[in-house]
Amino acid sequence: MQANIAAQQKQLDIAERQSKSVFRSDTIGQLLGFAVSLLSIGGAVYLALNGQPWVASALVGLPLAGVIRALRDKAKPGQ
Repeated sequence: MQANIAAQQKQLDIAERQSKSVFRSDTIGQLLGFAVSLLSIGGAVYLALNGQPWVASALVGLPLAGVIRALRDKAKPGQ
C-alpha cells in the first residue's frame, strides 16, 4: 500500500511539473508574440512616415493576420 501511495505521489508531481512547463511555455510565446507585433507596428509607422505606405501596410498585415488566426482558432467549438 505504501508503494502505491508513493507511485501516485510521483505521478502527481510529474503532472504538476508538466502543467507548470506548459504554462511557462504559453506565457513566453505570448510575450514574444506581443513583442513581434509591437515591433512590426512601430516599423510600419516609421515606414509610413518616411514615404513607404505599401511596405508599411504589408508589415502591419502579417502580425494582424496572425492575431486574427489565433482568435479564430480559439473561437472554434470543441478545442
